[in-house]
Amino acid sequence: MLTPPNSPRISLMVARGVPSVLSACTSADSERTREFLARSYFGIVSNNDGEHCGAVVQQGGTRSLLNLFSENTEKGKKYAAHAISKIAIKMNPALAFSGQRAMDACRPCISLIESTNQNTFLVYDGLMGLTNLASVSDSVRERIIREGGCHHIDFQMLEDNEALRRAATQCICNLALSDKFKERYRPEDENSTEPVDRLKAIFVFCGDEEYHTRIAALGAVAYLTSDVRICKCIINIGSFEEIVKETICIEDQGIRHRILVILQNLLASDKDVAEKIINTQIFECLLALQMGIGSQGGVMKDVLNNCMTAAKHWGLIQSNPGEYVYTAPTAQQ
Repeated sequence: MLTPPNSPRISLMVARGVPSVLSACTSADSERTREFLARSYFGIVSNNDGEHCGAVVQQGGTRSLLNLFSENTEKGKKYAAHAISKIAIKMNPALAFSGQRAMDACRPCISLIESTNQNTFLVYDGLMGLTNLASVSDSVRERIIREGGCHHIDFQMLEDNEALRRAATQCICNLALSDKFKERYRPEDENSTEPVDRLKAIFVFCGDEEYHTRIAALGAVAYLTSDVRICKCIINIGSFEEIVKETICIEDQGIRHRILVILQNLLASDKDVAEKIINTQIFECLLALQMGIGSQGGVMKDVLNNCMTAAKHWGLIQSNPGEYVYTAPTAQQ
């Protein structure tokens, strides 16, 4: 289902109030009529890079599209779902889908990414729609989880298509704000520190060559490492030290800030986790960064100071004028 070409006729139709007419016809019983209504909505919101999404929302389009998705032909449901995802992409979903409608919009967007034979454009728009919806509230994030969206998002993150991988990773980054979502990244055994496969996957993406995928993965891991159990697992990923050292040396403020937040969370989470980091070259990188920043202020220096404060809290380092020295743990009698 490709976006139709730009048409001045559609702009004229919108100016004459056609979205209001479509909304008034939504109560039609005929499935064929409802399919045409969904197709008409899709044509409007897709025209000219979605410039008419606002007019459709103002004239009751979101309510109508949700109604059309619930009762329609298979083709009509697909048109309605695609139109909903377009609106979620082009507008602030908190405004376009106020209240309960933001949660109701999750199922249509998930339906676009469920089939392995789905058109790539549909899957991409479904993922981007879910990404924006996941930014609205914890209630919306939990609805995506309950509707089974996570499994399909995980699948798309491992696709060969770079755009789909990026969109799926961005969606996971927003979902990682949810405590319920974090549970998926913990091992089932409460005493286990073995990282689960999906935790390994998202961490490996922290070293991805594509910038936006890497930024999203780092953001997701920064959120996930607010959980102590996940911190105890992530430190045991085989490529942990290699990816962190490579990432921390990149001269990009967005990338560097995110990896420092991850290290801050890890160092503050548990003494054993902190000690493993202090015993690697990662700590030397942190010291070099702190000396490089010097007296300069800013968020980066605050995060670095938090890293050192966490290490001192566990008694792993001691501060001397201008430097930090590793303190070997005292042997217990």
